[in-house]
Amino acid sequence: ENNFMVADQKKGIITIFDRNLESITLIGGNFKFEKLEKVAIDSANQTIYASDSILNKVFAFDRSGQLLFEIGAGEDSEAKLKAPHGLAVDPEGNLYIADTGNSKIKIFDNAVNFLKTFNIMKNKGDSVLKKPWDLAFDSQGRLHIIDQGSAALVTFAQNGELLFATM
Repeated sequence: ENNFMVADQKKGIITIFDRNLESITLIGGNFKFEKLEKVAIDSANQTIYASDSILNKVFAFDRSGQLLFEIGAGEDSEAKLKAPHGLAVDPEGNLYIADTGNSKIKIFDNAVNFLKTFNIMKNKGDSVLKKPWDLAFDSQGRLHIIDQGSAALVTFAQNGELLFATM
């Protein structure tokens, strides 16, 4: 709808503006982020995701700013997050989370079910990622990861095949 989001980390709010720069939705006014990091939107489901690196969670909101669910809590150790930052939604609507504190990219479906860890392994079995910071999909479905720990931009096919890396 030609709207855009601004995440104000200092105030702990997300403001959605229309194309005339009018504020149309405020997320976080009645919700307290500890350290708002990144936001992403699932356009098909109209779900807005926001990561909080202090609370170790990702929150999902509807277009009006109502909290739908959170990711990162609960009993499932695979689904637990540590200092999540970057978020990206793939063409199928799955949410990719840069689980920065655990040096992983975790994938969830749009019903908050943990699917898998996006593993990219070296020969010794250690993760290639040291501190994944931000994520983005391009129009061809390639996943771009900024890894702050290795000062790298790494590009993968959706199947995990390494396509390109700068370090």
